[in-house]
Amino acid sequence: MKALFFTLLFFGAAFAAYDYFGAPVGEKIIFTDLNKAAVAVEESAYTLPVPKADEPAREIPPIPQDMPAAAKPAETKPVAEALPPAPTGPAADASRFTPPKYDTLETLTKGWTAIPASAFPRPVRINKAVPFKMSMGSSNMNAGAEVVALAFAQGLLQLAPTATSTARAVVALDDTDLKKVLQTGYENWQVLRTAALKSAHERRLASKAATPAAAVATPATDPATPPERATDGSYPLLVAHLTSGEVTEVKVKNIHQWGTPETTTFEGRPAWSIKVQVDVDTVFGKQPAEVQCVVASGRVKGWFYTGSGEPVP
Repeated sequence: MKALFFTLLFFGAAFAAYDYFGAPVGEKIIFTDLNKAAVAVEESAYTLPVPKADEPAREIPPIPQDMPAAAKPAETKPVAEALPPAPTGPAADASRFTPPKYDTLETLTKGWTAIPASAFPRPVRINKAVPFKMSMGSSNMNAGAEVVALAFAQGLLQLAPTATSTARAVVALDDTDLKKVLQTGYENWQVLRTAALKSAHERRLASKAATPAAAVATPATDPATPPERATDGSYPLLVAHLTSGEVTEVKVKNIHQWGTPETTTFEGRPAWSIKVQVDVDTVFGKQPAEVQCVVASGRVKGWFYTGSGEPVP
């Protein structure tokens, strides 16, 4: 009987301990007050605190109207792409002289198939050993030796050891440095001719500036009257101008045909144009060319190449 009592007491104590410590809140059987405290705590979590009767109500401070607005982040503008530099070139010539355009030697010689006879004789160097034939035997000249080019025909160059020698040799054009020799001479001639053209251009400008305006406005002769022509076909006015030395590239002795005066306009005024056929000095020697002389108000205004219109120096 006593054992049964202790057994019940043990289970009762265990149940009470479980009910107090282990049973979930709201399901406690013995300690029911713990269920009410939990509910009160749960309700207080969702209920705003109520001020006491003797405690003044707290005011919510108003939002100031003049509060400055939050500063905007600085607006960043895309950096403009740098403009390409303005094209630059050689400074314009104060005299407005335009250098002439020159054809290449490839064009002038038709691809090195036609070298004029006026380009010879000309010293050249051979690129390989060349045998020279004479009336009695032959002799060889080594590569690098200087010889004289006499003529060019059908792609072959005729050579002589010296200008007075009777020995001859025939070689291909590329067996010598003739191309280089002619190219160097042509480039030097271009520089000299451009300088001469510019000098003549500047002389004409200076002469024009020194001429009184009244003299230009009043014709010296009737513009309807062409320049007087001599019995030999030449024009004394043009001959006198050439012999004065103002034009150096055209010589009276090298003119072999005088043309007929034709009406034209020069600087907005009536003028006469007279074409002449003349031999002029070039890198290939004297070459036939056509130039025209412009005459206005009884004066020679200038000489010009009829093909390009370039002034004759």
